[in-house]
Amino acid sequence: MLVGRAADGAACLLLAQEANRQRPGWMPFGGRRLRSDESAAACAFRELAEELLGLRASDARSQGNALLERARRAGALRGPFAGDRGPERGLNERHAAFAVAADALFGPGSLVPDRDGGALSRFVRNREVSSIAAFPLLGVTGSELELRDGDGRIRALRRGYPLGGERVMAAREMLEGGWRAATAASEPAAELAAEAGGARKRRRV
Repeated sequence: MLVGRAADGAACLLLAQEANRQRPGWMPFGGRRLRSDESAAACAFRELAEELLGLRASDARSQGNALLERARRAGALRGPFAGDRGPERGLNERHAAFAVAADALFGPGSLVPDRDGGALSRFVRNREVSSIAAFPLLGVTGSELELRDGDGRIRALRRGYPLGGERVMAAREMLEGGWRAATAASEPAAELAAEAGGARKRRRV
């Protein structure tokens, strides 16, 4: 789950809308772990590279590993937390959920729409995700099955799966001072942009 701050400084989270669904739900970036994933965290960041940056296969794995290493060095990664399947189904211990500060990966202001190079501007529509949007974190407990986006529209979460209270609490605490963006700033986000751009060029050959 990518979290950061909007232009007005308000804490928010970035969710993705499923593609190719009759009733697409909204979800944090992520997916099923593959045998080739070295860890649950590696899986989460590979999926982030696929669903946010539009990369595939080895390009997604390589970029995902780079993002994971950056998040760890910046102290901007929280988890794993057990996945939450709602009040009736309870926790899923086999599902590892994470929270990461977007600014640590893509530079300050990553969740500000007009910030060039930030997480919002880096989105590439792909076969898994049709769109992305920032949702205010204020008042969110992690148990909701619907959330209100930045424009005030109510959005249903995918398959009725909530975000999970532990993950939301950890994300909020992280944004309130649990990591320092200066650590990530030592490696410009442009490096990741160049790597992703090269991967997309290779894919078109």
